[in-house]
Formats: sequence, C-alpha cells, structure tokens
Amino acid sequence: MSVKEKIEKQNAKFMDYVIKQDIEGVVSLYTEDACFMAPNVPMAQGHEVLKMAFKGVFDAGVKEVKINTGVVIDSGDYVLERSTFTQKIQPPGMGVIEDKGKLVVVWKKTPDGYKIFWDIINSDLPPPPT
Repeated sequence: MSVKEKIEKQNAKFMDYVIKQDIEGVVSLYTEDACFMAPNVPMAQGHEVLKMAFKGVFDAGVKEVKINTGVVIDSGDYVLERSTFTQKIQPPGMGVIEDKGKLVVVWKKTPDGYKIFWDIINSDLPPPPT
C-alpha cells in the first residue's frame, strides 16, 4: 500500500468518526502532542484540548466532512498532505450550510501507523460577522 493510500485510509476513518460524532475516535487519529489549527479559534494542542475542540466543532453543527486527498509527500518520519474538503454544518436552530476549504496536514509515523501531528484547515467561506 502506498503512503497516499495509507493517508486516504486515515482520512476515511476521520470522515466516519465525524458522521458518528465520535470525539474519542477523531482524537485517536492525532499524536499526543498534535496541534489543530482551525479558523477563528485558538490553536488546540494535546489530546485533552483536542477533545474540547472537537466537542465545540460538533456542538457548532458539523455533521459531515468529505476530504479529497490531494498531494501527499513522504519525507521519512513525516508525511505532508495538501487537500481540499467539503463539510455540512447545521448550527442549532438553523438550516444546513455547505462549506468547502483546504487543509494542510503533517502526519507523523508512529508505531501505530500515521497520525496527525499538525492539522491546519481554512474555510473558503467569509469569516462570520463580528
């Protein structure tokens, strides 16, 4: 199996965990010292903070994420991924919002396979009004 196929397999797990709203599952895909960097919120680092971050993601209404794995570069202990995503968000009391954007992920090779070390996502939607 190629490195890109391994990353696609991990992305498939991520997408499945989001549909199931499985915070523990999502966080299991990250290294213990991982950083999640999403727009309009502070950086989340470490499993306990990631759990709170993804609770916030799910509470905000993210129901589905589809990752289109793009460029994958294997550099030994780390793999670089540049991809795009679409997601369905349904904030409480509102209709479904279709979002799309891009992401950069640094995957780290671990004894348990590739895990997310740095996860940077950016929406193509304009930022919310302040």
